[in-house]
Amino acid sequence: PIFVHDWDTHRFVDVNRKACEVFGYSREELLASSVGELSAGEAPYTETEADQLIDKAKRDGFAQFEWRRRSRDGSLHWDDVRLKRAEIGGTRRVLAFTREITGRKEAEEALRASEAMYRAIFDASVDGLALLTPESVFVDVNA
Repeated sequence: PIFVHDWDTHRFVDVNRKACEVFGYSREELLASSVGELSAGEAPYTETEADQLIDKAKRDGFAQFEWRRRSRDGSLHWDDVRLKRAEIGGTRRVLAFTREITGRKEAEEALRASEAMYRAIFDASVDGLALLTPESVFVDVNA
């Protein structure tokens, strides 16, 4: 999905077909929406924070970050967002290129949960446990 933002108001002035498909809105609905309406709505994923990131892209020329957004059906998704300062037909704009990364974020969370469970079992064991490399170097031991 690609969004074209007005330089001064940060409102959408254009979106591509993929943005409509991914977010679940018609082109007209997206153009009438604000970044805040498409954001998850809880800090740090609000219109205020989005405006700060757009201002950063205006100032620095580029910004990249992960963003929590809400689709039309209310479902929450993670996106990798890249903002770029641009000039289109002599008018300053900010372009937003997004890519959904929800699956990756869910896998990362599952890995963190698995590691936490392993750590809890390892540390709570009444038996002495040691983790060694194939070269017999100690990597971890429990109390």
